[in-house]
Amino acid sequence: MQEQEEVQLSEKVRTAADQGFDHWCQENNSSGIGLPIRGRLYAALIVLSNLEAGTWHFVELPEAISTDEGKFFGRRALRNHGASRILRVFQQHRRADLAPNGISGEQGRTSGGTKEAGLQFIRLIRNTLEQVPVEIWDEEGNALISYLYSRVFALLQKYQELGGIDVPFSSSESISAYISKLLDAHKTNPGAVLQHLVGAKLEIRFSGQSVLITHNSSAAADVQTGRRGDFEIGSTVFHVTKRANDGHYRKAKQNADNGRKVYLLVPDNVLRAVKDYGEQFEKGFSKKVDIFSIEQFVAQNLDELALFDKSEALRNLKHLLEKYNELIDAYENEVSLKIIISDFGIE
Repeated sequence: MQEQEEVQLSEKVRTAADQGFDHWCQENNSSGIGLPIRGRLYAALIVLSNLEAGTWHFVELPEAISTDEGKFFGRRALRNHGASRILRVFQQHRRADLAPNGISGEQGRTSGGTKEAGLQFIRLIRNTLEQVPVEIWDEEGNALISYLYSRVFALLQKYQELGGIDVPFSSSESISAYISKLLDAHKTNPGAVLQHLVGAKLEIRFSGQSVLITHNSSAAADVQTGRRGDFEIGSTVFHVTKRANDGHYRKAKQNADNGRKVYLLVPDNVLRAVKDYGEQFEKGFSKKVDIFSIEQFVAQNLDELALFDKSEALRNLKHLLEKYNELIDAYENEVSLKIIISDFGIE
């Protein structure tokens, strides 16, 4: 790993930089991760890159008073914020190991939250430099840039060490398509992802109501817990699985025969096969058991709660993933199962 070059800052500037950076991190913290939202760390890199390249000058920073279109911001994003520029920053600073995959360098690029984080970071630098006379802003500013690069790179390194499910979201895709990618992301324990996404959806769906949702570790078998399925609400039983086997069909049928409403939830890519095999298992099986795709089961409710407003649905999706991470902390304690949450391009 490339060690960061020792940066000489005056004591006043170093103290102000540390205080300002810590406050900036708190303001842009990602729930459940304990780190600033990654897309906002990318925005900080763009601010530093624009100053380093001379696109902006230190004496101009007091002019940054809003995220309106102008010197510092375009119509939709921070000036020069794009995946290719992010990649170039990592390469120039010999930290290609931290480079994002695919389009994820643009996570939240056009969201109000990311733009505001960029403005806050510009103000952080301006406020820090105001601790010394303007005549030495260039000297102190160049050292400050190097120092702040090291702080941002250190946080991105922590993201790598954290691991977790990191699936980029594209504004052009549906929520159900994004959930489908999440279901396929964890190769060693995909069942836990399915189970706790459904559990998080049920928590949100019945929030504020006197409905108890019982959760379990994905390793806990039904026979160990005495449960009829993965979740029970009233007389309704939910079975959640990546691939249904005879045991799932048998339990679902038994619950239905005992007068309960039963859902068998599976990924969309096996839905047709699960329905077909259900009829082979017992004719009329699909009349007893509702077989739905997990993607639609989760996404439809998010849309309904948002009254079919896309931005509000994305906020609900963010809330869902935060709840999911809480469940992972409580029932799995396996960091690699946590989902890295982006801005989703919302305010």
